[in-house]
Amino acid sequence: MRKYSLRTDQYSLFQGSVHGRKLAQGDESAPACTDCHGKHNILAVKDPNSSVSRKNVVETCGQCHANEKVFKKRGKPWNQLEKFKKSRHYELYSQGDLLVPTCVDCHGNHGITPAVSDRTRTVCFKCHTEQEKYYKASPHWAAYKTGGEPICLNCHNAHDILRPTVAKFTGDAENDCVECHDEKSEAYLRGVELRNIAMSTITAAHGASGNLADFQKNAHGGFEFGDLEEKLTKINEELKEMHTLTHKMNVPEVKRQSDRIIQIAEFVTGKVVSMREEIRTRNLGLVVALIVFIGFTVALVLKSRLIEKDRED
Repeated sequence: MRKYSLRTDQYSLFQGSVHGRKLAQGDESAPACTDCHGKHNILAVKDPNSSVSRKNVVETCGQCHANEKVFKKRGKPWNQLEKFKKSRHYELYSQGDLLVPTCVDCHGNHGITPAVSDRTRTVCFKCHTEQEKYYKASPHWAAYKTGGEPICLNCHNAHDILRPTVAKFTGDAENDCVECHDEKSEAYLRGVELRNIAMSTITAAHGASGNLADFQKNAHGGFEFGDLEEKLTKINEELKEMHTLTHKMNVPEVKRQSDRIIQIAEFVTGKVVSMREEIRTRNLGLVVALIVFIGFTVALVLKSRLIEKDRED
């Protein structure tokens, strides 16, 4: 393959992979090259019609990993594809976003490693670099280095990764904080604090956004909103940063971030209140002007009638 400057290590990687070792052990269910790439119909990986393109690789992996007959005899689950299709990753993937991770981004392609390996368990850091930074400054990272838990999948699951909410801190579902921490423990109470801070921040942010949107809908012109819309953009950016910061489990830092967001939200809400007052003032001025105009008109009519009466007399 040197003539085409292509890689030549695929086979050696495959030999060291889970698939390659199973095949070497005589497991006829283990996939070989043709099971993934096809036979005479092999296409380049970048070709959207290829069985291993980003568009199709999920279903290709699912041909085996959703096969109950293959995995039941091994005592392994076969619902990975079903779970993945419930995930936030698949939600974006199914909408055409091919930048989100698929099976090969987390597990590898030719050199697939066991799911329990450190490489697989920490693979989330390839994309989620900010979360990694804060997680590695948290008590959870210290615990992972000594005991192997908790890592990303302990809180977010592996294949069925859902969009997280603040309910995770105090919820009672699988993988919520209470699964590891007693409700009276210091760690759990820290989670309660983080949830409360997040909730108050979200409420303030949504309030500011809703107030401005409602005012814009009913203002009928006469106001400039560019600065306030920039403030809302800033709020959304800061809110995402705050959610990411919770991985550090540092209440004072999250509170400082929250205070900045609430301050901006209160500024936006205050401006909306001022603009509403201005509209009321404008409307009141219009009413006064209308009353004066009507009074002046009535006076003119009465004066005109008096003049006509004097002429008749």
